[in-house]
Amino acid sequence: MVIEPTGSRQAVSALRAWLGSHEEPEPWVVETSGSTGRPKRVRLPRAAVLASVEASARRLGASGAWVLAVPAAYVAGVQVVCRSLVAGHEPVLLEEHGSLAAAVAALPAGVDGFVSLVPTQLHRMLGSGDDLDALRSFHTVLLGGGPIDPALRARAEAAGVRVVATYGSAETAGGCVYDGVPLDGVGLALGADGRIRLSGPTLFAGYEGEPGLTAETLVDGWFLTSDAGRLDEDGRLQVLGRLDDVVVTGGVNVPAPAVAARLRAHPGVEAAEVLGVPDDEWGHRLVAFVVASDPAPDDLAPVDLDDLRSWVGLAHPRSWAPRQLVLLPSVPLLANGKPDRVALRALVVPGQGAAVGDHSAPSGAVSMPLVTKRQRDVTDEASGIVESHVFAIPMRTRFRGITVREGLLLRGPGGWGEWSPFLEYDERVAEPWLRCAEEAAAGDWPAPLRSTVPVNVTVPALGAEDAYAIVRRGGCRTAKVKVAEPGQTLADDIARLEAVRAALDADGPGGQVRIDVNGLWDVDTAVASIPVLDRAAGGLEYVEQPVASVEDLALVRRRVGVPIAADESIRRAADPYRVRDLEAADIAVLKVQPLGGVRACLRIAEDIGLPVVVSSALESSVGIAAGVALAAALPELPYACGLATVQLLTDDVAEQPLLPVDGQLQVGRPAVSPAALARLDAAPDRVAHWQARLARVRGVREDQQRG
Repeated sequence: MVIEPTGSRQAVSALRAWLGSHEEPEPWVVETSGSTGRPKRVRLPRAAVLASVEASARRLGASGAWVLAVPAAYVAGVQVVCRSLVAGHEPVLLEEHGSLAAAVAALPAGVDGFVSLVPTQLHRMLGSGDDLDALRSFHTVLLGGGPIDPALRARAEAAGVRVVATYGSAETAGGCVYDGVPLDGVGLALGADGRIRLSGPTLFAGYEGEPGLTAETLVDGWFLTSDAGRLDEDGRLQVLGRLDDVVVTGGVNVPAPAVAARLRAHPGVEAAEVLGVPDDEWGHRLVAFVVASDPAPDDLAPVDLDDLRSWVGLAHPRSWAPRQLVLLPSVPLLANGKPDRVALRALVVPGQGAAVGDHSAPSGAVSMPLVTKRQRDVTDEASGIVESHVFAIPMRTRFRGITVREGLLLRGPGGWGEWSPFLEYDERVAEPWLRCAEEAAAGDWPAPLRSTVPVNVTVPALGAEDAYAIVRRGGCRTAKVKVAEPGQTLADDIARLEAVRAALDADGPGGQVRIDVNGLWDVDTAVASIPVLDRAAGGLEYVEQPVASVEDLALVRRRVGVPIAADESIRRAADPYRVRDLEAADIAVLKVQPLGGVRACLRIAEDIGLPVVVSSALESSVGIAAGVALAAALPELPYACGLATVQLLTDDVAEQPLLPVDGQLQVGRPAVSPAALARLDAAPDRVAHWQARLARVRGVREDQQRG
């Protein structure tokens, strides 16, 4: 089993079912972070996860309710959810609250609270008075996901926050060494080269689809990590960094993490990472990526390369000092909070990203990042891409946990295409999204059969008055209404649906109402709730994704009298066929990006033989146009489409956004506005993130084509 990350709340539901299965379930599959390259898919048996949960509780001396502040798609998030559920408490999702303080307030009274953070999160929270009070209230703050600056930990503990530093990985079901001491049952050894080796009941069952790599990594019951370590005088593990973090420069072995740690101790440095990159003269040169303190201390000039080289030389051999400095506004991060090393490397290695500084003289003065507004370094001759642009558009209201929608526009001979896989999605899941963008950029859409397509208005989980107003403004005769919002009740859903029905009926009878549950119910709740909401809505057109799994979807369909639509269950090309074969739905919701483009969706629709609703993935008008092209090319279109979601954005990249007129969207390509692109530019670190992500996806595609 694997999370296809449609949201943290869905992950909680899926993990609850996995933990509670009466039969031994398939291993849970999580992705490694991919911070140094291609992610791996790690198979975790339930017994390994539970062993980790139990050992962690024993070491901490307590169990209780957890705040989920890290992505549920990664092992740290999986463990937070499982620890809370095993202790009998629903995890509180930080993304559903305005702040850490609000999330803490939602924890059950009289129960120990816990949270797992990465260093970047802790650093930011210590600077907020409300967040600091919230941190003090936790029994324990687990800190992991990367190197931990001793000064950061000391600052937290001085403020009254109990911090436990963890070391582990997806392959060990999360942290298995706490403050340098292995959890009960975990074996720890060091190889001759200092490689950290781990054993015990928390180990993974292997990498999915990679038996060779599994055999190399799991040897005689030991997991051979890629990290180097040493034992201090008390026998505690000190992690020195990745084995490949030792950079050979000028014939000297330099541990990059030690150099980075020294840089972070500089009073003028806010954050720092160090990498080795190829160099003709030195073999490899050390590059320091630095975020300067803001504001800089009064008695300090802004940091420069000579100053930082001298600072490193005071504590380490001078040969360890970096030879190039890149000043950044922030360190690009992956979704799990770890530094995105691929994005950093792309800033300085020619051919892997935007050029930075003077490569002909890497030991010279400070290099400043020249991340341009139009990113032309992701061009691709094979697909005809000649220009790209990363955008960031704030949402009008939080929608499925998203407050800012990011994506990458690609321009080819046919115009612009949009690539905007959600941030949690791994490279394999994101690759079909890229095919969709390339199809659009090539202009390879089928001829339309209609000039407009009907659409529904989308009603978030708001109060009845707001819901009424949204429907009246929307101008559509079909409304899709979000229900089952965490923290709300069935009575809230009833009131919202009654208001929506009243708004539709204000223009006369005949309006259609559908509800979207996003897989948040279990089977029994779905069977009990659907008839109630059917009455409140004056008749439901259909219920979209009432439960998370395809198997449960089939059970609900057999027990209710309202048509069922599959949405989140259809994320990859094989999914619609499984829905069809299990007779799990009456209607298939197809989204062009996740399924690989307009023509791919047309083939799927023809194959499965189910009525189709075309829906959006919260795209800009460029991405919505692809959905409209699909809807326009379908032989039959019995339902209004879920494509009027540009209304949920505060702005758009098009000169004339794709907004409904009289409940219809016009078929065609919207013109992209240069002024809007400038207005909606993403920050430089986010541009670097998307560039690096695109490079990784293209790498996965090449691997698939070779393999």
